[in-house]
Amino acid sequence: MPPKKSAPAKPFAKATHAEIELRVTTVYGLIVAGCTRAEIVRYSTEKTTWGVSPRQIDDYIAQATVQLGEASKTTRSVELGKALSRLNDLYAKSLRIQDYKACLSMQKEISTLLALHATAAVAAPAAPAAGATHMPPDAEDWAKHCEKPHE
Repeated sequence: MPPKKSAPAKPFAKATHAEIELRVTTVYGLIVAGCTRAEIVRYSTEKTTWGVSPRQIDDYIAQATVQLGEASKTTRSVELGKALSRLNDLYAKSLRIQDYKACLSMQKEISTLLALHATAAVAAPAAPAAGATHMPPDAEDWAKHCEKPHE
């Protein structure tokens, strides 16, 4: 009986889910950087050991394109929250190092982002009556203490 012929060895093993995810993430970055399909295919053959066909690259591009679409579904409130959090963080860091110019810049950016300048001119609250206050009593006492010159 002649010996069995084995199938020719594949040059590359099948990629794991983690490897595919990394490849799609790489393709995503290339798309964001402005690379064309041809450039992505060339990158995969010249700069990686993926060993995949252009058709497989098309699959990665399709998956990355879906991810790009998902990324565009962010809501205004989420992005506003991130922007405000980042600005507040920068404000706090600037204040810690006494960079008051940066603090003022952050506050202006926050005010612009929230359109405080436009609404302030339109709906400025009336000044409180003489002697009226909006602070709780313990805060009023503290405020009076702060207004006194330090001895």
